[in-house]
Amino acid sequence: MTVTALTGPFYLMPINSLTMLALLGGLGLYAGGVGGGVEWRIPIGLIAGLLGGLVAFMLGVRIPHAGLVLSSMVLISGLLVAAVPRGPQMLMLVGAVVIGALAGLAGFIAVPVVLLDWVSLILGLMLAVAAGVGLSVIVSQAMSWQAVRGIGLAIIAYGAVLLFFTP
Repeated sequence: MTVTALTGPFYLMPINSLTMLALLGGLGLYAGGVGGGVEWRIPIGLIAGLLGGLVAFMLGVRIPHAGLVLSSMVLISGLLVAAVPRGPQMLMLVGAVVIGALAGLAGFIAVPVVLLDWVSLILGLMLAVAAGVGLSVIVSQAMSWQAVRGIGLAIIAYGAVLLFFTP
């Protein structure tokens, strides 16, 4: 699907896949960086929020400027990876649920129709977040946490580009 942005037309579907991967992988990287038993809570909260937002989207709830919201969530995901702020675990969990719900409400995920679609969506989301958690461990052990923060800066750059090109 082609849409028109501030700078001209561009193709939307691959950007959506990359956007969701940056969002999910980024929060997985953040969860792996925080550690302390949060590695599984943040991804589960993110996925639960995303599925809840998707159900609300299916029921007719809409948010204005959904593309900007999703781009902002990617930018926040990158900022979390780059800065790795620590805080109360409940606050981090609630933040992940809110980010997931806003991403689901943005409506950029194909709406599942049958049960098998829901199962494959959930497994795909879990795989993307788990890849981010695993990547944070691999990169931090092979190089350093500075390299993980470098990945966060790349996600920030991608989020900034999305904000600029979002219609």
